[in-house]
Amino acid sequence: MRRMSGNTVVLGLFAIVLVIGAAIGFYVYNQADYWHESKADIGPLEKRLHIVIEEAKKGNQFDIVHYEDVEGGMMVFTKKNDEADAVNLSVNYIRVNDEDKLEWAWGGEYGISSNTDDADLLFQYVGKNEQDADQPSPFPILYGDLFNPAIASIVISDPNGLRQSARIINVGKNKRIWAAYLPDSASGPLFTIEGMNRDGKTIAIGELKDGTMGMSKAMP
Repeated sequence: MRRMSGNTVVLGLFAIVLVIGAAIGFYVYNQADYWHESKADIGPLEKRLHIVIEEAKKGNQFDIVHYEDVEGGMMVFTKKNDEADAVNLSVNYIRVNDEDKLEWAWGGEYGISSNTDDADLLFQYVGKNEQDADQPSPFPILYGDLFNPAIASIVISDPNGLRQSARIINVGKNKRIWAAYLPDSASGPLFTIEGMNRDGKTIAIGELKDGTMGMSKAMP
């Protein structure tokens, strides 16, 4: 009778341990709700963020295009897979609650079904959540889609002396968005958004007067 070597036995035991470990991991992940935990607390970060937003906005199909660290949590930018709104963008503030779990805290979104071929950039303002004012927050924020490839920088200003540069974010091939986290004093509702070329010349401008969303116009 052929006898197994010590190496063969060790390798066999190691394989068994791997199989058992994988099975336990799969079971724990799929039974997370049974252990009174959210599946959002397990797995890669982007997947966890997706689950949290999906639970907050039931029924919406969307893709995460960008996320970044902000005060008290993360800001996640998403786009809906919705033909009714050909152009859309959403901001979602995700924070860690008192139970050390991720939760959707605040956000905003816009969607446009009309033609945006003449727009250089879109913008939306989202203020603080006044019902949650005692919690850390990255709001207020101005953000939007950026279409004109000649725009190299964006500057935000208001009648109270605010003048702040926004950050332009690449989210895919020839696709850009932008965002500006504003100081608490910049509560609006009046803002001017300027798109400038590499020479610092304003080539697009938009004004936010009495709403939360707007579209720029090309300079003559």
